[in-house]
Amino acid sequence: LPDDLPFEELLIRAKNLYRDYPPESISADVFNFDQKRRSKEQEWRQKALQSRLERERMKKLKVALPQSRLPSYRLRSYRTITVVTILAIGLYAFLKSGSGLN
Repeated sequence: LPDDLPFEELLIRAKNLYRDYPPESISADVFNFDQKRRSKEQEWRQKALQSRLERERMKKLKVALPQSRLPSYRLRSYRTITVVTILAIGLYAFLKSGSGLN
């Protein structure tokens, strides 16, 4: 910050702005803006509540589904499938080449 701040100019500008745009003239705009903000917040809360209730309902449905006795090993990504395939082929080639553990 500079040592010689123009405080007098700032005060004069503030006084002029206050005179040109008094707080009473914009109170209706502020009220409307606040009402819109509150309604959007209420909509957001309602959507969040609906989403949470839907997740809980889906969780209850998942619990109700019969579970198989054998665990189902699911491969979740192509990276996993690729790595497992490469390792299996490599192990097979190593053991088949004769320089295996025999």
